Amino acid sequence: MKKNELFLRPEGILIALLALCGVFSLAFMILPRPNPSKAKIRQSSINVKDVAANVGTQQQIEKLKAAMLTSWQQEAHKKGLSYAIPLRFQGAIVNAAKLTKGEKVIALTFDDGPWPQTTEQVLDILKSNNIKGTFFVVGQNLKNYPKLGKQIVSQGHVIANHTWHHWYHSFNPQAAAFEIDRTTDLIYQITGVKTNLFRPPGGNLHNGLAAYAKGQKYTVVMWSADSIDYKLPTYQS
Repeated sequence: MKKNELFLRPEGILIALLALCGVFSLAFMILPRPNPSKAKIRQSSINVKDVAANVGTQQQIEKLKAAMLTSWQQEAHKKGLSYAIPLRFQGAIVNAAKLTKGEKVIALTFDDGPWPQTTEQVLDILKSNNIKGTFFVVGQNLKNYPKLGKQIVSQGHVIANHTWHHWYHSFNPQAAAFEIDRTTDLIYQITGVKTNLFRPPGGNLHNGLAAYAKGQKYTVVMWSADSIDYKLPTYQS
């Protein structure tokens, strides 16, 4: 009876609560806890694997992209759609190629076209002899004869910029930009070629055209031999 009275009193209730808390505390202390160092190691290993996997996947993607780009450039180059110009020639004037001893190379170029009949005849001759050339076209001519521009490129030749009007007078920067940029844009629209080769009409390097072209990183292509056919009478068949 006394024991029951003790637990019914406030002091007894308090003692019982303290005892119960002690039991829970002891049980919590006895429960096994995860090793913090092992948990960190496990988490670290998971993160490293994830990162390694992501890096590996990214590297594979980059390799695939590089391979695809290389393949596209090779195909484009075969079709005459891509001109890889070495850095030393960008924004430079090229008068002649420096060849090694014993090397025999001719860079065959044609100016002022395209013209109906004559350009087609030249293309036929080049095709029958398996020869490739570079055609510096005048923008307004290409506009009038776009099929000839497409034919030049489709047969594997290089198409390049020879200004829009083929004028010889002096040009301020705005006029030079019009002559060159408009021709480059038209070449791209018709043939898909973004040319970076330029030849000034008459080979004039001091009327503003060449200066603008060099500033835009064009290769200004001159020549070391001239057929002078433009001084001869027109051939009549």
